[in-house]
Amino acid sequence: EVELIISDLNMPGHDGFAFLKDLADAAYDGALIIASGENDSILSSARQIARRMKLNIVGTINKPINVTSFETLVGEARVQDANAKPNSKSSSTAVSHDLTPALVYQLQVNTFSGRISGAEALLRAVDQNGRMIGPSALLAQADTHQAAKTLTEQLLELFSKEVAQLRAQGYTWPYSFNLDARPLENPILPALLRDKVNKHGLSPDDLVLELTESHMPDDPSILLSAIARLRMAGFHMAMDDFSTGAASFDILRDGAFSEGILYMNLTRSASEVEASRAFIRNLADIASSLNLRLVAEGIETASERALMESLGVRHMQGYLFAKPVTS
Repeated sequence: EVELIISDLNMPGHDGFAFLKDLADAAYDGALIIASGENDSILSSARQIARRMKLNIVGTINKPINVTSFETLVGEARVQDANAKPNSKSSSTAVSHDLTPALVYQLQVNTFSGRISGAEALLRAVDQNGRMIGPSALLAQADTHQAAKTLTEQLLELFSKEVAQLRAQGYTWPYSFNLDARPLENPILPALLRDKVNKHGLSPDDLVLELTESHMPDDPSILLSAIARLRMAGFHMAMDDFSTGAASFDILRDGAFSEGILYMNLTRSASEVEASRAFIRNLADIASSLNLRLVAEGIETASERALMESLGVRHMQGYLFAKPVTS
């Protein structure tokens, strides 16, 4: 099993960009470093293309290679490998009908105050051998609106039960739950969700529902109406994986959101791309003026934390602070 690939962009008969597509098509999930003599703008573009292809690119390095810089990147690749979620690579081979949903929780921290500001429930699956794996095969079952609705209700039942237990133990910060937006086309869903959390002695005000941009309904008016209904029911609403697209900004602007979750690739690119830094800085200012909570996910190093703080982001989540744990 290959854990690290170092690739040039200039290769005879098959350039580095074609090789990136080959890696993506092969679902390569190891680390990647791009080394090239091309200029910084091309290297930066290659880095962003790799991220859009969902490749785990650690960084780029100019040729001739500086040994110290190279050793630093290899060290980062080792840290990422050590932090990898256990058994996540086995999820693609799991048999979906033998999987049971499970949730793990990762803390969110207000780095300005030094206090825990929330916890996000992350979906996992337990296979027939009792191993906890990634959620891909489980989510593959929710390929219709009805299947998505059924899974959403099942997960919210589990989430509400576990959060009630955690709050009874004194862990009373807000809890976030990722909600597939497709079932929101059903106008009775907000009332159904409210009834489920009330059943476990919770108030909708205790919970944050995160809508993932990739699962948004085609009709924005349906989505915006659903968000408004959920806010009226008492839930806090967050836009997950918020990125730089105009559609993203329009939905965040027009929706009754209380939070925005920065797209992980955006936060990670901020250390290398000035445009990403400018966007996050402006969004942090807007969030502050509108009293929205802005959360940066995927923070793994002290330098990433310092950068987000310098851009005005107060709330962060990632392996630097805590790994996901069961309830």
